[in-house]
Formats: sequence, C-alpha cells, structure tokens
Amino acid sequence: MKKLTFKLDPERLTLNQLIAMQDGDIRTMRDVLANTLVDESGEHIEFEKAKTIIGDMNLAQIKETSEEFARQVKEQAINPTSGGD
Repeated sequence: MKKLTFKLDPERLTLNQLIAMQDGDIRTMRDVLANTLVDESGEHIEFEKAKTIIGDMNLAQIKETSEEFARQVKEQAINPTSGGD
C-alpha cells in the first residue's frame, strides 16, 4: 500500500467529527480520513472516491493509516503553516 497523505483544513473538519473519531466511531473515522485524503499533488481527492479507498482497506492497513493520520495531525499542529489552505 502506498503512503497516504492527509491535508487538514479547518474548513473541512468539525469538532464533533474529531471527538467522534477520538471516541472510536469507525464510520466517522472513515469519513474524516476520506475528507482529508489528498493526491500526489496535494489536492483533496473527491469524497466518494476517497471514501472507497479508505473503506477498502483491511484492518492492518487502517491501523497503519490511522497512526499516520495522527502523526500528520501532530506535525501540522506543531507547524500549522505546512498544512491547510
């Protein structure tokens, strides 16, 4: 599986989504990952396509992807100028 990249845009995420993700809501986690998934050029992938990419992952891939997402969230929180528009 190729490395997935996420771009956090405060206009695309809600506090309720982040809380639900932290509470372990799998559907919300899929939707947030899909909503922030970007292609090689850094452009957001169309939501339904991104949702399919995330939804077709096996559990090992989801674990790896969610850890990568969390790493990128922390990195962008430390250096907010590198993420978002």
